[in-house]
Amino acid sequence: MDRARHKPNTTPDTAGGSPSSAETWEEEEGSSVLEYVTAPEDNTKPSAQHGAGDSAEVVSLGKKNAKTKEKNQTPCEKMPNTSKKTSRSQGAEAARKEGAVAAADRPKNKKEQRNLKPVEKVKESSVSRNEGVTVYFHAILSKDFKLNPGTDKVFIRAQGIPSYADWNDNICELNCIRPLEEHGYLIEGAVTLSREILDKYIPYKYWVTCEKGEYEFIYKKPVSNKPVNRCLLINSKLLKKGEWHQYDDIVCAPSMRKNVLQKLRFDKNKEVVEGKKIAADIMLESIFSILGTQSPDNLRNFFCQLGQFHYVAVGQRVFDGVPMTWRELNFSTEQVNDLLLKYVKKIALPFLAPEAAPEDRVILSKLTVGLTILVVVENCSLSLPKSDLADLCSLLCLDQVSPRDVQNEIDHIKQAFAEVSSLKVDLTSLCQKCIDHEVDQWVWVLPLLHSFAAPLQQEHRLVEEDAWAGLEGLSFAETRTKQDAVTLLARMREKRYLMEFDGTLVKSWLCVLPLRSLADFIKDFPSDLLAILQGVLYRLKNVELSCDSSQSQVLVRILNTVLHALDEPPARALGPSSWQCCLSCCLRLHERLCEAARTVGLFQIPATAATLIAKVAQLQPSAVPRNAVEEVPMEELLSGALREACAWFTKVLDRKLLKKYPDHMIFSFSFELEVWDEFVKINFPDKKFTQKWRSALIADLKKRIQQEPPVNQILVYCSQHHHITKMDSSISQCFQSCAIEAVPAACQVLCVP
Repeated sequence: MDRARHKPNTTPDTAGGSPSSAETWEEEEGSSVLEYVTAPEDNTKPSAQHGAGDSAEVVSLGKKNAKTKEKNQTPCEKMPNTSKKTSRSQGAEAARKEGAVAAADRPKNKKEQRNLKPVEKVKESSVSRNEGVTVYFHAILSKDFKLNPGTDKVFIRAQGIPSYADWNDNICELNCIRPLEEHGYLIEGAVTLSREILDKYIPYKYWVTCEKGEYEFIYKKPVSNKPVNRCLLINSKLLKKGEWHQYDDIVCAPSMRKNVLQKLRFDKNKEVVEGKKIAADIMLESIFSILGTQSPDNLRNFFCQLGQFHYVAVGQRVFDGVPMTWRELNFSTEQVNDLLLKYVKKIALPFLAPEAAPEDRVILSKLTVGLTILVVVENCSLSLPKSDLADLCSLLCLDQVSPRDVQNEIDHIKQAFAEVSSLKVDLTSLCQKCIDHEVDQWVWVLPLLHSFAAPLQQEHRLVEEDAWAGLEGLSFAETRTKQDAVTLLARMREKRYLMEFDGTLVKSWLCVLPLRSLADFIKDFPSDLLAILQGVLYRLKNVELSCDSSQSQVLVRILNTVLHALDEPPARALGPSSWQCCLSCCLRLHERLCEAARTVGLFQIPATAATLIAKVAQLQPSAVPRNAVEEVPMEELLSGALREACAWFTKVLDRKLLKKYPDHMIFSFSFELEVWDEFVKINFPDKKFTQKWRSALIADLKKRIQQEPPVNQILVYCSQHHHITKMDSSISQCFQSCAIEAVPAACQVLCVP
């Protein structure tokens, strides 16, 4: 229970006061709550003490000379007319003023005056709007009151409100806003009260002037000797611009007594809850209608009123001698959240069902619906199942229209949601929930998420992977190994047009896909070469490789796909800065893969990485702007790759070159010649460096051959000649040279007795 201050309930059990005490329940009978919704009390006849007729102001019950059209009007047609676009506050105030004008239309002759009953009026507030808190009451008046909106009135009476007599003064008048068919009328009213009532428990009830005047009936069996009243608790932390909206349920009328005690003992709680659900749905419809016109003020009012509705509905406070929660109903946070979730799904349906008509849309913009639901879900801690998470992602996915139209809508959304500072956090939270529940559609939300994030300051500078990919705050690295590769890639193909709107999206998708899908993505989504190279570099950080691992084959396929991408037009149009960054990425990638490939059997990986360096080097732009930073000489850039290649050979060739058998001789690594051949054949755009590359590798090969005994150097050249001559000519020449140079030494060995 909220820790707010309260006074003992001293409501008099008299006509002008609140309804009777607990002793009357054993004697009284009444109809079902859902009939709609009628309560059984009738102890509220006006007394002299409370002066139901004290006012000198009167209103005619009917005019004999009224026009025929006016006679035929229904109660709804006689109600004050308020536009659907008018806010709750404006509607209540307009209705109150219009009702006051009707009350001033008094009969002019004595005969009419004798047939009139006194009319009650509101005690005017002595507090200005700037100094007080303006309370807007919203409720549904049961049709069992048989209210005539043209003559009858509905008021709020209460206890403990400064400058108002307890249970005597009419604090606020409520007006009929619209008929609700079998449910009665939606009524609303407003009053400005002293701020002294903030965070205090205030007992109150609705007083209806039908016939002799009567209080509403509350379907709770008292636990004290005091009448059961409603309880107003204004949470000062939820106030916006000094306004509070009190969303009540159905105001029940005292009626014919019939088996009320039996109802109370058996199914009354169920029926009361059903009544509260009906009222909540109507209130939500009223609140969401604010968003019919999109503006910052309307968004602010909507979230403010929805928050206050949720607070009141979840609290289920009553004043039964003391303030308490109506726990017997078992109607609190879970039930209110279910109602709220059901309603937001209802307003989302026209955007998700292809057969839905546009006129069924409460809110016209799909993005507005999606963001509104997202904020409601986060603020009210609603729990969404997987199917609802997927639908919410669909609402937040940008439509396939022109980039200009997309940008205009995003700008409009940012303006409308200017006061909602949590959108980026809420979108990130949605994506994480989808990751946790393996809902792939979250990748469609990323362009919208990126639009609310600050752009990356320096796109060429390597930063942390999550910042580079626009995935900050998401635990994507741990979960991408669990994703269904086929399904996730299919989701991306389905919405490939999103890449036109968001330059960061390709980076995001590169980083969330399983590694085995990366080659297909690079092939199917041609994009910026630098982004692809940086993405591959990030993805291969700390990669572990082994000869019998399928991941090695995946990696070779990725590298070959990138090589093919270099032949595409975007790669051939690199600017100087982008080209240098691409070359730098390739050099780092080669270094990383030389470290990861720890056996000679994985030679294709570092060899392909070296080929990638040579191919990117060939894309060097011919023209360099004068203001460009002075370039590092090509040979200096490429020398690092040569050092890494030589170091890799030294690391993996950890056995002697030859293995000798009695009748023949073979290589210790059966495919060593192919490894040397793969590296030696790489051509760089700088012919001078190409020669340097080959000479350095051949020099290392020669050292390896010369570590063998002279006789073996000759034998291997002769026995493996057919194999050696199939390699690059520089390799066969190296073996031939070593064999020739080994002849004198071999002769000396053979001639020794």
